[in-house]
Amino acid sequence: MVKILPEERKIIGYCRNNSGGVPENFHNYFVAEFDKDFELTHTWGDEWSLQEDSTENEGEHVGAIIGFKTKRGEAVQVKVAASFISPEQAQLNLDSEIGDNTFDDTRNAATDAWEKELSRIVVETPNIDHLRTFYSCLYRVLLFPRKF
Repeated sequence: MVKILPEERKIIGYCRNNSGGVPENFHNYFVAEFDKDFELTHTWGDEWSLQEDSTENEGEHVGAIIGFKTKRGEAVQVKVAASFISPEQAQLNLDSEIGDNTFDDTRNAATDAWEKELSRIVVETPNIDHLRTFYSCLYRVLLFPRKF
């Protein structure tokens, strides 16, 4: 499900796709907040059916299309959070984890957090491919929680 909330500069929704190992009622709820008004809103649904000037869609495969009026080189910022509990919890996660932080603040905090986790185990080898493989696997282990 996807819902565009133009008055809040926000997109909310959920996806249910997974690769197994999750409960039957698995939902990954999300919220995305933008710093600029939407100039257009469309959604698409199953079989890539475009729904022009729409703000909501639900089905097996859906998505949102938004557009902005920007000046050349202007960046649009978006803050995104997720939850396995509810859309409201996704919003709480966004507010508590990102809040009023800037992109640079968030990037620096994320870098510090990943460095802390990835440095818990130090591997030494002259083989760069082995290092890349190990740390790529460690990253993936830490990326997605396996307890709900």
